[in-house]
Amino acid sequence: MSGRVTSDKKLELDPTDAVTQIKTFSVEDCHTMRGPRFKCNTIPYVIEENAVTTIEWQGTFDTNTGRFLSRLPFGISKKLKAGSEEGYMFSLARRSPTVIQMTDQLTKKSIQYPCVEPCVMDSQSLLSKVVSVRKRVSLPLVMADPALPRPPCFVSANTNGLCH
Repeated sequence: MSGRVTSDKKLELDPTDAVTQIKTFSVEDCHTMRGPRFKCNTIPYVIEENAVTTIEWQGTFDTNTGRFLSRLPFGISKKLKAGSEEGYMFSLARRSPTVIQMTDQLTKKSIQYPCVEPCVMDSQSLLSKVVSVRKRVSLPLVMADPALPRPPCFVSANTNGLCH
């Protein structure tokens, strides 16, 4: 029966995200009796009255439970109705068993984000943390140039959880 689909299952990646684009998708562990796990890069769209915000995530999803086993952000982009855009590109480092440090690669400002291992962040709490830090430390707006390529950012076990 190798190579044949014997059953299927519909799952929502994150029911709190209205619209999500799947950027990449790869099956990681399909030989278990429980169901496959897959790695994916997703981009949910958070639609507000005056802006559209996107968050690029890297995660591992378990089809058996219908939940993410890990989900960490690459970056955030917010396009305002007026046409301007602000963005963040993150590097991540685990600072303790319960805290991840997220550093914006452009401004070098850091956020301490509470998240146990394995870390599964959600859009709303991430955005509230980034917005509250921006207000508190007056981070400058970073204007993203859509003509410039975005550098990739990968977090893996062999890099000690650091984004490179």
